[in-house]
Amino acid sequence: MKNLVGKQVMVYYGQRMQLTAQGTLSEWNEQEEMITLAPEGIRIPIAQIAKVELLEPVEARSELAQDPAYRSGNVRFVMHDTVQFDNAIYFQSPVSIWHKDRLICHENRIIHHTEHEVTIQGGTVFRKDECQFIVKSMIGIQHSTRNE
Repeated sequence: MKNLVGKQVMVYYGQRMQLTAQGTLSEWNEQEEMITLAPEGIRIPIAQIAKVELLEPVEARSELAQDPAYRSGNVRFVMHDTVQFDNAIYFQSPVSIWHKDRLICHENRIIHHTEHEVTIQGGTVFRKDECQFIVKSMIGIQHSTRNE
């Protein structure tokens, strides 16, 4: 299952597969016998997992699909400066979060940040010194002014 780290999955767990959780498999911890799903940080004991299903490639979330920043293509920037985080909040830009070589959050919104931490929609907090924050750019958007 380590090959599923960084991919979107549906996890069926519980005694009769009655529970499900969906997200990006962000961690496979053999020592603790636990997996973690991002962005919510759901931790599931490996012993309780009945089935892990690989989902299709990540599709646009419906609330993001209408967003001009989402339609702008794949122009992305790594955020470093405070003003970049401020702008991501102000413009509600889709932000992906990576920890080393693992995608732990795909295109969520930042709702708050401090000098050391970033809080995304849903309340999950990430440390700036441990993660890389990738924001979609508004560059290249062509707005239609004609009614068709």
